[in-house]
Amino acid sequence: MAHDGLKVQESIRGLSAVGSLAIEVVSVLNARQGRVQRGVPRPYIGAILEKRVISRASFDARATLEELRAFRLTDEEIIDQYIPAAAVSIGHKWSVSELSFAEVTVATVRLQSLLSEAAHSDPNGDALAQDTLECLMVTLEGDQHTLGSFVAATQLRRRGVVVEMSCGEPVAEIRARIAERTFDVVMFSSSRERDLDSIAQIVKYVRQRGSTTPVFALGGIVCSAVRGLDRLTGVDIVTSDIDEVLSYCGQRSNHSLMRAVR
Repeated sequence: MAHDGLKVQESIRGLSAVGSLAIEVVSVLNARQGRVQRGVPRPYIGAILEKRVISRASFDARATLEELRAFRLTDEEIIDQYIPAAAVSIGHKWSVSELSFAEVTVATVRLQSLLSEAAHSDPNGDALAQDTLECLMVTLEGDQHTLGSFVAATQLRRRGVVVEMSCGEPVAEIRARIAERTFDVVMFSSSRERDLDSIAQIVKYVRQRGSTTPVFALGGIVCSAVRGLDRLTGVDIVTSDIDEVLSYCGQRSNHSLMRAVR
């Protein structure tokens, strides 16, 4: 059986019309046998996605999306699991010199286009709920790791949150945007320790200017590299899980409502 499995994986790598049919057969068998764990990317599918975005051949985001869907993946799974997993794997390969900076850059742009394609095709992507939260998603100037913030923005929009993006704006412009608008939550996505001081400045500036301030959240690669980020930056919550952020926003909203009633 293990030998047969290797033959199936080898056939999948050749992605012709026959290869696409093989993918469909494998996905159906996996579904029937119940071997797939929810929330855990399947390695061989991840390998196919990586091959597509790293390849020197031309890249078709629409074709790649359809290819992934052939494994009976939902767009939500592709956005939440496979695109981030591919980004992490590609970043690791760059860190150990298996990929060049140029290859990683091209791969990231391709993942970004795949994300946009999946988000645009998602029928729930523009759903809005009553009392919709408004969020500003911030990646500071010079930070090249923007894919994570776009993945998070897509996840938020799917949950009915109105999201504005701020990528690469100077600190002064970010402070002005937050001060002039009534955002419910401001989420920083950061990969660099050196940006922590700028984030702290933004949070302090906004808090000092008004009695009503948004929830400040911090996520991204920096969360796994530095401890005590809430203390260092003054943000309310440190997490890369958007559902934790939304839960925190709900708890703070309920608390404020109870205080107003009293």
